[in-house]
Amino acid sequence: MAADKKGSIKRAALKLFLKDGYEGTSVDDIASEAGVAKQTVYSHFRDKETLFRTLVGDLANGLESPNLSNSDRDRLSVRQYLEQISQSYFGQLDSREYYSFLRLIVAESVKFPGLAELYVYKVVELNNQILTTFLAANKELEFKDPAATAKIFRGALASHAMIQNVLLPDRPVRQEERAIFIETLIDMVVASGKPRQGSN
Repeated sequence: MAADKKGSIKRAALKLFLKDGYEGTSVDDIASEAGVAKQTVYSHFRDKETLFRTLVGDLANGLESPNLSNSDRDRLSVRQYLEQISQSYFGQLDSREYYSFLRLIVAESVKFPGLAELYVYKVVELNNQILTTFLAANKELEFKDPAATAKIFRGALASHAMIQNVLLPDRPVRQEERAIFIETLIDMVVASGKPRQGSN
């Protein structure tokens, strides 16, 4: 029951933050939208800022790349794993709600710099590290600088997504254009690797 109320509060807060912005949303508004007492909101979240930070954390957690098991790492080629990352990334990001919330984070980051830091750490740095680990450990290709390669690959994905979904939100996503972009990007990464000795 408590979990249900907490979920209702978070859903209500997200809806109102996206609609009215952080400053334009009060705890009273959130409680009313969630159908709970104001004190119930405070029983789950210390204040409005804590609730907002929780939503940012939830967003970041939803965008984390899954860590590969050793068997998965051995089974997938570099190309297959990069394709998996790309499909997962755009599948998670094809949400107008996500991009609206991302714009809200950017708008509020001056007042709450910790929000941007949380997003960068949970989404950008963590996912770069996961990909770096894979590129360094895979048995197929050797990369001169796995960390730089991971940053370039994920940075290109993020840039493409930002242009399509944040800067041009009303422009329909062209799946064929996206597919060509992903294929070309993966070709470039694979071509930068040197076959390891003993790899097929």
